[in-house]
Amino acid sequence: MKSEKVWLILHRLSEILAKDGTIIVILLMLIVKFVNIIANQSKKVYEIIDNSQLFEHNSHSLEDNSQTYEFNSQ
Repeated sequence: MKSEKVWLILHRLSEILAKDGTIIVILLMLIVKFVNIIANQSKKVYEIIDNSQLFEHNSHSLEDNSQTYEFNSQ
């Protein structure tokens, strides 16, 4: 029931806005906003992946350093 009311309100709003063409501008703004949200989310995912790879690299470096220390101490 609520979704029908929301749909009806949006439909009437689009009819009003379509008269002067601002609906296109509003739709473009919503699309840009949506794309920005997706881009920011994917950027966060790539940052997490980069950080995990950096952590893995650092842990391997620590292992190498500890092995070198053990070799040098013998």
